[in-house]
Amino acid sequence: MVRHCIEPRRMATSGAKVAEFISHPLLDASQQWLPTTALGGLGEVAGSALRRQGISYAYQLVGQFLMFEFNEERFRYWIRDLLDAQQVLLSWYHLDCIVQSLREWCNRWLR
Repeated sequence: MVRHCIEPRRMATSGAKVAEFISHPLLDASQQWLPTTALGGLGEVAGSALRRQGISYAYQLVGQFLMFEFNEERFRYWIRDLLDAQQVLLSWYHLDCIVQSLREWCNRWLR
């Protein structure tokens, strides 16, 4: 099986994706749930791997983050292990972007 390694230079827009993600609720303009790829740090390869694990929408990742009681390190290791099982390796940069997206979204919309 081919392992996909996602490096920071492949997603130079992660910061912009974080800002876009936190700017609105978990629904898009047509009232559809946002996909996991709406979070900063997650592109199509990682999004496909998450879908294979039954995680298609951003709200599912928000829910897992809440289940971990905002514990960023625990979430980071959970998603890394989940993707690693699908032969997708995320850099620490991308993991940090995912956690930043979740943290900032929760701070804006839940607290």
